[in-house]
Amino acid sequence: MNAVGMRELLARWAGSRSRRPKARHVLKGHTDVVRCLAFAPDGRRLASGSSDESVRIWDLVTGRQQAVLHGRTGWVIAAAFTPDGRALASAGTDRVVQLWDLGTGRVLASLPRRHPGSIFSMAYSPDGTAVALGRYDGTIELRDLGTGLVRLPPIAGHKKAVASLVFARDGGRLASASYDGSVQIWDVATGRSLAVLQGHAGWAIVAAFAPDGRVLASAGDDGIIRLWDVAAGHERAEFAAHADYIHALAFAPDGRSLASGSRDRTIKLWDISFMIGPPSNR
Repeated sequence: MNAVGMRELLARWAGSRSRRPKARHVLKGHTDVVRCLAFAPDGRRLASGSSDESVRIWDLVTGRQQAVLHGRTGWVIAAAFTPDGRALASAGTDRVVQLWDLGTGRVLASLPRRHPGSIFSMAYSPDGTAVALGRYDGTIELRDLGTGLVRLPPIAGHKKAVASLVFARDGGRLASASYDGSVQIWDVATGRSLAVLQGHAGWAIVAAFAPDGRVLASAGDDGIIRLWDVAAGHERAEFAAHADYIHALAFAPDGRSLASGSRDRTIKLWDISFMIGPPSNR
């Protein structure tokens, strides 16, 4: 690459760092902290879980609330749509996983969840064969769901509690956000650290992989969202998103939008298409 080409590349990179995404909708309805978010497979709906013990379903075309699902006896800390989008699983501090029929709003099944010790976060592998557990002491365990046995020795990379875990779609990488302020990326097969991402001034509370696995978003108690280039291990962009702690992040299926949920009781949708370029014609 010649000097002119290098200057053009650096100018584009600098522009992406300084450009601020725009909020498409601000969704209001929760009466306490928003703790988890999940996009439906078709990208037209968003589920949110909160400390107000409810799950809410939002229409992303109109920005209106479609449903409120009650039935928890504690905070809702995780939510995920089934692949066909007809049902939603949610889990909370009551240690129960509930499966909701989104057509009727009724609970299809309730599965008790019991873990020894102090578990702060959990993530299922994309193939559904394993679960990652983040502990108060900063360690991470990967357990086989068939046998319940630990696949690897505990991964010790954080100095404080692991607040969030998320698998990349390929299942080969796991990201963790910790109250020690760092975000780390791990090789699931070996437990080896692939990257340590430093930038948050306080707690790192949540992380989310983009669908293609090339970008990782993270946020914490500083109200700032940081977007990381996974391969390079460098920050690509940062922007002030909320006036309070950010507890939840979720990418849209096409990777061009990012949702954030905060203790300020709002959910914001961000256009981050500038990070990934124009839509593909394929």
